[in-house]
Amino acid sequence: MPHAALTMVPGVDLVKTPALNEAAISSSNLIRYLPDRPGVAFPQRLGGWVQYYNSPIAYTVRALKGWEDLSANNWLGIGTTGGVYTLNNNTLYDISPKTATTNHTPNIATTSGSTTFTINDTGSSTNVFSYVYFNTPVSVGGTTLTGVYPINTVASTAQYTILSSPAATYTNVETATITNASPAVITVASAPVTGTVVTFSTTGTLPTGITAGTQYFVRNINSTTFNISATPAGSLINTSSAGSGTHTATFPGQVPYFTTANASPTISVLFPNHGQSVGDTFSVTVPTTLGGLTLSGLYTVSTVTDANNFTFTAGTLASSIASSFENSGNVNLVYYYSAPPAYGATGYSAGAYSSGAYSGASSSSVAGTNYASSNWFLDNFGQDLVACPPGGPLFIWIPQYNISNLFYIQNAPVVNQGFFVAMPQQQLVAWGSSFSGVSDPLLLRWSDVSNYNVWIAQSVNQAGSFRIPTGSRIVSCMQAPQQALIWTDLDVWAMQYVGAPLVYGFNKIGSNCGLIAPKAAAQLSNMTYWMSQKQFFMLSANGVQMIPCPVWDVVFQNLNTTYVNNIRAAANTSFNEIWWFYPSSASTNGENDSYVKYNTLLQVWDYGSLSRTAWIDQSVLGQPIAAGADRYLYQHEVGNSANGQPMDSNMTTGYFAMAEGDQQVFVDQIWPDMKWGTYNGTNNATVYLTINSVNYPGDTPITYGPYPMTQSTEYLSVRVRGRLFSFTIGSMDANGNLVGGEIFWRLGKIRYRLAPDGKY
Repeated sequence: MPHAALTMVPGVDLVKTPALNEAAISSSNLIRYLPDRPGVAFPQRLGGWVQYYNSPIAYTVRALKGWEDLSANNWLGIGTTGGVYTLNNNTLYDISPKTATTNHTPNIATTSGSTTFTINDTGSSTNVFSYVYFNTPVSVGGTTLTGVYPINTVASTAQYTILSSPAATYTNVETATITNASPAVITVASAPVTGTVVTFSTTGTLPTGITAGTQYFVRNINSTTFNISATPAGSLINTSSAGSGTHTATFPGQVPYFTTANASPTISVLFPNHGQSVGDTFSVTVPTTLGGLTLSGLYTVSTVTDANNFTFTAGTLASSIASSFENSGNVNLVYYYSAPPAYGATGYSAGAYSSGAYSGASSSSVAGTNYASSNWFLDNFGQDLVACPPGGPLFIWIPQYNISNLFYIQNAPVVNQGFFVAMPQQQLVAWGSSFSGVSDPLLLRWSDVSNYNVWIAQSVNQAGSFRIPTGSRIVSCMQAPQQALIWTDLDVWAMQYVGAPLVYGFNKIGSNCGLIAPKAAAQLSNMTYWMSQKQFFMLSANGVQMIPCPVWDVVFQNLNTTYVNNIRAAANTSFNEIWWFYPSSASTNGENDSYVKYNTLLQVWDYGSLSRTAWIDQSVLGQPIAAGADRYLYQHEVGNSANGQPMDSNMTTGYFAMAEGDQQVFVDQIWPDMKWGTYNGTNNATVYLTINSVNYPGDTPITYGPYPMTQSTEYLSVRVRGRLFSFTIGSMDANGNLVGGEIFWRLGKIRYRLAPDGKY
């Protein structure tokens, strides 16, 4: 009987049918290809992994970053859905930003000519290391409080001060004389502008027609007197009898007041001392419903009536005339708490890394809760760790600093969709960036050179911004060799440092090749690879190129599109591989349960099942580190098992036939040919062979085996008939059990003995 040999064509191909995919792989799991001479490669079992840390992380891990500080300490930054952690010497530290949000009627005090503003907020519980973000702008004292402010002084858990410029133009709590008249006349030392909210209190009796604690609007003012009304343009308040006692007029601060017009998209805004100009962008950070529409997001100022009133155009027509304060008149404050150690650091042996800031003191005593986010971007700025949750601020953690958690980067944009560190000048670059509280989806902002606290462009620095002109949003950015890359949902742009005054130049280098998810791109050597909505791309010296993908079906026909943001691209430099972990349609919770893998040297693909929610390539911490959906951290390419358990490595060939399947074939002998262990290791691998036989390509295969094969197996005696055959080679025995812990194998050339067995 003659013999035939089967040598695998490198790569897995699902585009071809099994009968068309002769002598190649049609399905795989946890394998890889190792190249030999050009055009030749052999399939082998995937490298193993072990636990990198002995306990599960408290939350699902979404980002990892390894780096070394100036004291040669190796750190692993871990961004999770419940906060951010660092790992050093097998000790885990919670360095999460601490935050809290309060929502209440404005109660802010200041005096004329002062830059100090006292905030009364029973939910603040802040400290002088922390920051407060005015998510809704507040007009008070003749100026506007908006954006982020460092806490200046703390009087109690319910009261603190901030500094703001310009200074207040009037004192917001004044003794008031109320003249009984039609309309009533209120006299104070210095009157605010018309439209300012005022309330009254008294030690005696207010004139009839005015109620203590009720909000009124200042009208018809001169320098020291004014009238009041219940609405900005309503009837003036009359009083019918005089009051007694001492009266106090309080101007506590107010948020924007919106008015709609019936069947019109024009929104009128009352906001004293607004500072807006035509063409400026005005943000509504807290959705507000009135007149049949909901205001939310960014709007362009259409007209400016005066210093207190302007208009913008909504996207739809109002169905009625209506008025409302933003956020129902409440100020929305977000606190970013910094956590100083409970006692001063005393060095590296008894302080920061032993019993001080990171073990003896805990940030849990600080108010607020961990900043939770569905995703994180992490990078190191020198020895410091920078973190950004999409839709949030930029935070920084300095290993040898007196703040033990990530704290807000002063002066940085308060809303960003992500960031990276740009080279060669070491600048933070954020995208979807805004100081106003509403993300600007196509805007890039960058800090000054080597200074992450300077973000406003001036002639003396290299901070700046640029709006990408195509696409609807920036999906992600990355520092690549010689340039940075910016992906929108449609295109890819190059960002290159050109020096002052422009700082960066921008060029579109690819169209209709946008990024499917923020972390669907990775770099290997000097190349960049990414997953688009329906294809894979690479950027090489020849520009943007589509990568032919013979496993296209298993990705794009099987992708759970609800959870594409969980997709992770992962580079494995040691084996010239780019992985994409993704949630399949079978993933009910949206976590990644599958992968496709591209060998960049061989230009071949394979695929399989493996759950990884975050990944970093080899780093100062050694071989790649990844996180599983079980929340454990694993170091890959260590050993040959799945953390001590057998690994389900397998592959199935396409069908092969004798004489194009014209005759049935009888196979009675198989000669194994494999590497049965590692070099200089014990060659004790047991690998199982299953033979699948059909007469026609659409038949249900008849399976024979699995047959165990070891180095001592000279040949397998089998009795198999059929026209078309395929082999399944893997780690599963006849009882469906995975076998082989610390074993390694690589397939060679399988030979089989066959004979014709009839034409039909």
